[in-house]
Amino acid sequence: MTLKLPVFLLAIAALQSCTGNNNPKSLKDSLQKRDATIALLQQQLKAKDDSLNLLKKAADSTIALQDTGVYNPALVGLWSVKMQCIETSCDGSAIGDVKNEQWKLSYEGTSLIAEAYTDKKVTRVYRGTLKNNQIELKTDEASGNTLITVSLQEGSGQNKLEGVREIVRGEECRIRYSVNLEKL
Repeated sequence: MTLKLPVFLLAIAALQSCTGNNNPKSLKDSLQKRDATIALLQQQLKAKDDSLNLLKKAADSTIALQDTGVYNPALVGLWSVKMQCIETSCDGSAIGDVKNEQWKLSYEGTSLIAEAYTDKKVTRVYRGTLKNNQIELKTDEASGNTLITVSLQEGSGQNKLEGVREIVRGEECRIRYSVNLEKL
C-alpha cells in the first residue's frame, strides 16, 4: 500500500499537467500574443531611438552653426604678407626677423582657407573663420608638437589686414610675429 500511494499521486500530477491550459492551441495563442507584444515594444523603442537621433542632430547642427564663420568675398584673393618677429624664446629666432610670403585666401563653405606661398610653393595651409570682423586661423597639418595660429582684423586702410601670428613648439619655445597683409 505504501508503494501504491506515491504512484497514485504521480499519476494524478501527470494527468493534471496534461489536461491544464497547456494544449498546443493555447500555447500557440500565448506565443503569438507574446510575439505581438515584443513587436510593439520594438516599434516603440525604434521610434524613441529615432526621436533621440533627431534631437542629437539638431543639437549638433546648433553647435556647428555657432562654430561656423561669415563669408566675406572681399577677403578672397592674393595678399602680400609681411611678418616681423616681436617676441621669441626659441633658438634660431630673433626679435626683428622679417618674413615675406604671399597668401591666397579662399573659402570652403564658411571656412576661410589661407594658403601660404614662398617662392611660388605652398609652404603652409591655414583654416579658420571670420567672426565679428575677427579672423582666426590655425595650421591644418599636425607637425609634431607645433601649433601655429593667426589672429587678424581689418587694418589701417582698405584692403589691409593686421594682427599676430604665434608659433608654439612644446612648452619652451614660442615665437610671435606682427602680421600685415595687403591685398594684391
